[in-house]
Amino acid sequence: MLERVELSNFKCFENLNLPLKKLTLLAGLNGMGKSSVIQALLLIRQTALADSLHNTLLLDGDLVSLGTGRDVLFENAEVDIIEFAITEDLLRSEYSFEYDALADELKRIINSEDSHSSNLFGDDFIYLNAERFGPRKTLPMDAAEIRRGNIGSQGEYVLHFLNERGQETLDEEDPRLHRSQSSRGVIEQASAWLGEISPGSELQIDVVRAADIAYAAFSFEQPGDVRSRAFRATNVGFGLSYALPVIVACLTLSPGGLLLLENPEAHMHPKGQAALARLVGCAVRAGVQVIVETHSDHVMNSMRVQVRSGALPAEMLQFHYFSRSGLRAQVLSPIVDTAGRLDQWPDGFFDQHEQTLIELLSPPRP
Repeated sequence: MLERVELSNFKCFENLNLPLKKLTLLAGLNGMGKSSVIQALLLIRQTALADSLHNTLLLDGDLVSLGTGRDVLFENAEVDIIEFAITEDLLRSEYSFEYDALADELKRIINSEDSHSSNLFGDDFIYLNAERFGPRKTLPMDAAEIRRGNIGSQGEYVLHFLNERGQETLDEEDPRLHRSQSSRGVIEQASAWLGEISPGSELQIDVVRAADIAYAAFSFEQPGDVRSRAFRATNVGFGLSYALPVIVACLTLSPGGLLLLENPEAHMHPKGQAALARLVGCAVRAGVQVIVETHSDHVMNSMRVQVRSGALPAEMLQFHYFSRSGLRAQVLSPIVDTAGRLDQWPDGFFDQHEQTLIELLSPPRP
């Protein structure tokens, strides 16, 4: 398990020392550095997979594209060196890169032996971007990616994955199993969790192998009524298409796997947001580590409710709130107790609902 990430002179962070747990939630206003933490992990992974970790930091790749060395160097850096450190299972790995102004690149400084993180560099890893594929007539297929369990950073291979591997089953005691579905098959379980977002919905998938494309349709049924005809994905809105990759990622990662998840709440009704957060909690209990960036109080509160109910141990959950002081990002980390309560509530930390209620309950201005 990743236990800590440390950053020096990277983007808005002069110095950051961030503890991680099985479920880590990153929150804060826009532009405060949440995405930069995830990008740092992606940079190290993408550089390692390109076999460039001992040479040059790969800033532009399949996982993340950040421009040039100058773009990611902290603006007021006293030295032109960016440092990353990752602690996993008490083993700390350091990666230092010096800015080469002439090449506008970051060259590796070899200052220690690498201890490669199996979670960050292994195949049991999924990253889902905030900008996932919405409703499309068709989605691409890639056999090599789905063999590795990769559904694409935008969820673009999710239909191909479900078509080829949807018959794989979860263990009988897996906490991710939805109680309404007797089948333990991944595709049936994905449909059951989709039903939490849109009750009665059912997913249908087909592929055109000659064109390397897959397509989906959704039908709907209410209790006591007949099932509707199947509607193509472009006719049922964004919510189901955006949620499906999140659901599949949570269901299919193995114990010890790592999920980096941006904005699971996108295009979701509050009830659906809470349901997705509940599935994330189930994945954590199944042994998956999840780092999630969110702007949703429904996601956060669903996690707190899981702690309060005893479904999720409090010691597995870590909250971080990002803000800024001038050019420097800063982080406050509320602690969650066994009742789901926080030991502090920083100003701006999911408090807009209360602020709005105060305004509504205040006497009208003359």
